[in-house]
Amino acid sequence: MLPRAVRYILVAALALTSQMASAEITENGKGLAFGKNHSYLIQAPKGWMLDTESATGQGLFAVFYPKGSSWAEGDSVMYTNAAALDGRTAEQAIEKDADALRKNSPDIKVTDGGTLATADGKTATIKYFTGDKYGNYEAAAYVPEKLVMVNIILTARSKKAYEESLQPFKDLVASYQFYSQKVDIKK
Repeated sequence: MLPRAVRYILVAALALTSQMASAEITENGKGLAFGKNHSYLIQAPKGWMLDTESATGQGLFAVFYPKGSSWAEGDSVMYTNAAALDGRTAEQAIEKDADALRKNSPDIKVTDGGTLATADGKTATIKYFTGDKYGNYEAAAYVPEKLVMVNIILTARSKKAYEESLQPFKDLVASYQFYSQKVDIKK
């Protein structure tokens, strides 16, 4: 394990490099996601693309889809983001997310999917969502950090695509590795 000071310098260098690098789409790509109070590594599952350009207009800077597909047209896609906990517990943050989905789709069903271990030994809580007004199937992994809740989401347009994507979703969650909440983003 690197000393804390060295890790922070490494994270700052990676963040600066990532912020300055041009957007890209890479098969099985690994990237550093970062923002206010968080930075973490995540790697596209085998046969999936990491795309850091197609969804930036939607505020998503790391999206994933099967090779030969796309973010806009994929039958199944995944993405990651983080939301401030703002003093909430992990359970309260997860329930707030479920409530937001219920607001748009009152018939949505939320089921418990257990937990998954991440690359850094954390525990991701898994929830499954079915019955939204668009007919999508979703799986969400929630990884609580000190100041943010990191979300890793799978959404599919059909049950078949969803079932075929559950293992890649689990692989994506398993690749998660938090680095630091100390992120200095210069504009």
